[in-house]
Amino acid sequence: MRNFSLLILTFFVLISCSDETDFQVFENEVGQVEIVDNGNKIRLARDTAWYVADADGKRLYSCDEYKISAFFNVLRDIQVMGLSNHSQDGGFDAEIVLMKESGRKIKNLRLKAVAGSPQMIGSVNGGKCYVVGVPGLNVNPIVSFSALADYWKDLSLLELTPYNISKISVENFADPAQSFFISTVADGFEIRGADGNIIPGIDEQSIRRYLGSIAGKYRAAQYVDDQHFAPADSLFRLSVRTRIGDEETIVFYKKEGDFNQMFFRKGVEQGLAKYYDFDKILVEVEGVK
Repeated sequence: MRNFSLLILTFFVLISCSDETDFQVFENEVGQVEIVDNGNKIRLARDTAWYVADADGKRLYSCDEYKISAFFNVLRDIQVMGLSNHSQDGGFDAEIVLMKESGRKIKNLRLKAVAGSPQMIGSVNGGKCYVVGVPGLNVNPIVSFSALADYWKDLSLLELTPYNISKISVENFADPAQSFFISTVADGFEIRGADGNIIPGIDEQSIRRYLGSIAGKYRAAQYVDDQHFAPADSLFRLSVRTRIGDEETIVFYKKEGDFNQMFFRKGVEQGLAKYYDFDKILVEVEGVK
């Protein structure tokens, strides 16, 4: 009996020692995440993909897959680099609670950025504080643990598959003569100008080449609030209709003093997009030839 008790005690000591240095978490282990920082709090959950959830766990909107990937890459690769004398009462920048889908807690991490360094001070489940970091990372990973909803919001604006496009239009407000409208006709495509007439000199092979070149996902740089646009700010209107009838429209506006970015509005959402992310689509007529 004495040996059995000693074995149990040894087991719990090993678990305790292991827990307070084990920061690593894998995405497939996690079904819910709660993050608190600077008085903000957010809950992430997943079904087929990750989403921002309300207090009752209901979906608000999808998470940006790149932000989710960065979040779990940090947790997968995080390592203890040394013991820290940081006090448990010294304050932390973020607290992350990782849970199973059932809500059962897996780990509670508290993290604080080390100024001017890619390292952090961290504690697992209220244990000792350690210096932690991700080998090879030259930016502080604390940026991946935001509790702001806009940080996690899906930045994907558009996904184009050439064979699923039944109509695409690029309206050029600065030079309307460069606007064009491509649509399916029978088993092929045709291209018309702003006057509604067929644009001569562009054959179907050129149209298919253009549609093939624009295939892919298009993302916002960030979302913004309460931005007001004057008609004179309008640059382009991009509209895409799929073969099943779904239609998406994005209007782009110039950003004064910045030639690398432009504002956009899609439905009720507005934000910033990088010019070179859309330069394959937003071409003049000559760009289709």
